[in-house]
Amino acid sequence: MAAIHTLIDNHDAITRNVTHTTDGVVTVTRTDDAALVPTLQKHVLQMSELLDDGGSIRHWDPLFVEIFEHAEHIEIEHELLDDGVRVRETSADPYVVKLIQAHAAKVDEFVERGRAAMHEPTAVPE
Repeated sequence: MAAIHTLIDNHDAITRNVTHTTDGVVTVTRTDDAALVPTLQKHVLQMSELLDDGGSIRHWDPLFVEIFEHAEHIEIEHELLDDGVRVRETSADPYVVKLIQAHAAKVDEFVERGRAAMHEPTAVPE
């Protein structure tokens, strides 16, 4: 979990582009800070593994609880880039697509606002 704190503390050095698709999102997260690239990539890989292994994080955040409860319906593909990572998250379940898209929006908040966004719960989409 140290990776997330490093990323949050350096959120100003990170940029994200999120594209909504009919079945989820494609995100491209980059940094100009070469020392931060491995941490960013490690975090993405760790979170994918956590989702695959039935783990969980942010037990107090309704959106994250819901995402991990529906983990078996989420497909994740990632591509490591020289300056970051491209991730495609998809689902055949329309409700899970909404969860994926809400999660992408929350990560955008982390990148934009850093620690302030970390301590706010996230509503579950209808």
